[in-house]
Amino acid sequence: MRQHFRLCTLALVASFAANAEPPPAEHRVLEQDDAPVEIVEYTANYQRGSSSRYSREGIRHRVTYRNVGDRKIVALQFGLLSFNIFNEFQDRLGGYTIQDVAPGESLTGEWLASAIAESAFYTGVAYVSKVRFEDGEVWSADLDKVAKQVQEVEEEFSVESLRSDKGS
Repeated sequence: MRQHFRLCTLALVASFAANAEPPPAEHRVLEQDDAPVEIVEYTANYQRGSSSRYSREGIRHRVTYRNVGDRKIVALQFGLLSFNIFNEFQDRLGGYTIQDVAPGESLTGEWLASAIAESAFYTGVAYVSKVRFEDGEVWSADLDKVAKQVQEVEEEFSVESLRSDKGS
């Protein structure tokens, strides 16, 4: 009888552990005082896949942004970084949008990153990577400054992780 009770207790504890929810994800927006676009709000969460062809597994990044300059923007790219539960770098995604953004206008975009071990996701980091203006000029983030801020999440983070073609 005692053995049966122990087995039932162990099974119950294992069941709770298997169904435990991970801690809520952390979201960080990097400071970029010279960027022509401001990230107003950013969230990133692990999205479980389903049998539906419309729901893939991955990290869903959602960015609300505003054109803080006085020039019309025609395209932009966000750098969207994912780190696991131990704040180890997982993946980088270039969140592109080709859309007119008038001075002062705010918009929202969403991107889904399919990465290895998405379910271990914990920290998302967002920054403005590139902006193309109506006249063709392109503004680009200073990647050394970006990497320095990202090192607050993962001390060993390398600027080379931002310069690679992966995810862009």
